[in-house]
Amino acid sequence: MNHLKKYINFGTEVLKARLTRRNIPVLAVLCVTDKCNLNCAYCYQKPSRGQKVEFTTEEILSLIDELGGMGAKFISINGGEALMRDDIETIIDKIKEKNILIQLTTNGQLVKKKIGILKKVDSLCVSLDGNMKSNDLNRGRGSYDKIIEGLNCLKANNIPFHTNTVISKNNINAADEIMTLALKYGFIAQFSILRQEDAPCPELGLDDKEIRKIIQQILSYKEKGLLVFYSYNSYKKALDWPFSYQQQMTFERMPIGYKTGPCYIKKMACQIEANGLVYPCVTLVGKFKALNFKEVGFKKAWENLKNCDCQACYVICHNELNSLFGLKRDAIWNAIKIAIRRIIK
Repeated sequence: MNHLKKYINFGTEVLKARLTRRNIPVLAVLCVTDKCNLNCAYCYQKPSRGQKVEFTTEEILSLIDELGGMGAKFISINGGEALMRDDIETIIDKIKEKNILIQLTTNGQLVKKKIGILKKVDSLCVSLDGNMKSNDLNRGRGSYDKIIEGLNCLKANNIPFHTNTVISKNNINAADEIMTLALKYGFIAQFSILRQEDAPCPELGLDDKEIRKIIQQILSYKEKGLLVFYSYNSYKKALDWPFSYQQQMTFERMPIGYKTGPCYIKKMACQIEANGLVYPCVTLVGKFKALNFKEVGFKKAWENLKNCDCQACYVICHNELNSLFGLKRDAIWNAIKIAIRRIIK
């Protein structure tokens, strides 16, 4: 019942933000470290990985207090690999103390070792890029076996999870491969397209024709009722992107005929990088003049997001979140179905 209450609190806070037209950080993506035990070919953080940037425990706990006080109802813990932090359980316990929904994203290598900690999160996302050949091309030799070991451990402990798959030239057939595994393990599959613009290896990016084919393929899964994470309309919006996919977002006015609305993400969510910079979302990292909350305080760094003037993007997860914040019926129903699966597990 506590899970249900937290989901209700999240929905209520979104409604509050919409009705009062106030900017409230209902959802925060918190990158707790840049450290990682893998060296993925496409990693967006690769240029800074050598710096091993992360917060102190005190900085994170204080930030969670401030986020909770400002209305945060969902914190997504990301990395690097968040499970590499010795204090990750302390961080999770702090968020639970605030009755805030906790999602944690992991590369799956430490799932078995940290299974006791993972029982405490409300939502778990495991990175998996296809079958052994596809996954290991992207994420490194031997990583697939560890991920599968982790999935078996999660299933044995009745811990619900979903996967995230980044599709690149290395794993262009990953969608079918992942859906086969989803049917076997009963997980929901989340798909994203390699953001070529941000990756250190543009040669792994797909061309426009390949991307459209993959999105159409995923839309066919949705039509068949298969377990795909985002709503149909979020994928359809990506399919209808009026620019080349090499341009993942625009600050310009959209062409006539392409329907878009206001971006609620910068009014209700934020991406907090491990170096302290606060962005509206991950797509804007390095493209928006972010402030560092360790230097100016979180409140000022948050208020700075109102200066963002992006117009639209094709990034599927952002379309979904924006539709949810925009109270679109299909996104709300999709979120409710996912929440129910987690609650009754």
